[in-house]
Amino acid sequence: MENRTEYDLTELEWPICLLLFNRLLDGIADGYSVDVLFADPDVVSAVRMIVDNSPSRIAEIEKEGNRFRVRIVKCAGP
Repeated sequence: MENRTEYDLTELEWPICLLLFNRLLDGIADGYSVDVLFADPDVVSAVRMIVDNSPSRIAEIEKEGNRFRVRIVKCAGP
């Protein structure tokens, strides 16, 4: 069984979607992954920077029509 949840943030404008994303990122348990959907490519760039500075990693970014699916995996902390 895979431990993954999907969140659709495509209807939220910047910066609200980034604020909610930060909250989601903090709530991911170690070893779990989430798929987060965004509409704005600039938000995806910001998400990359946020994840780079967290104990998580981006496993995949996929363009699906007019949205982006970002799969994030929470790695165990130090």
